[in-house]
Amino acid sequence: MVMRAASPIPFPVITTDVDAALKASQDLLDRQLVLEGKFKIPAEVWSVTSYKELHRDAIAVDRQNTLDPAAPLRASYFTECLSPGPRGVVVAASDYMKALPLSIARWSPHPLTALGTDGYGRSETRKALRDFFEVDAAHITAAALGSLAREGLLDPAQAAKGIAEMGVDARRPDPWTR
Repeated sequence: MVMRAASPIPFPVITTDVDAALKASQDLLDRQLVLEGKFKIPAEVWSVTSYKELHRDAIAVDRQNTLDPAAPLRASYFTECLSPGPRGVVVAASDYMKALPLSIARWSPHPLTALGTDGYGRSETRKALRDFFEVDAAHITAAALGSLAREGLLDPAQAAKGIAEMGVDARRPDPWTR
């Protein structure tokens, strides 16, 4: 799922793959409302049915652009989808490894932050797994706020306050070190 959010200045995007449970999708929609209501950051949620297919399409477009330099440059489907609108960020979250959303990062017209479950066997439930690997709705929202601040699109103090309000502990050790 992709959530594109626009800051009062320009916008960010948030994503998670459709293999995420329906509850996670509802959590994202709830966080979309938090971004819009509490932080005045408009947001969209989009589904990503296959990072692999988006990557495959982008590679094919790159190949065509390379082999036919006289033709007008084409853009990948992913690039076209995210190109309209103001500046912003993309947060791509997956219940799989970060490498999956990172596989399409170079074709994102906006800076992309990838979140993923880089490990296994750490949790009894999917909810606990998402919290452990920081790919739950609170961490996705925090990533959007942090990314907007990093890009100069949101006041860092406002982003830090929002992250704390989401219940995200910035001092918590990285998941792969716990």
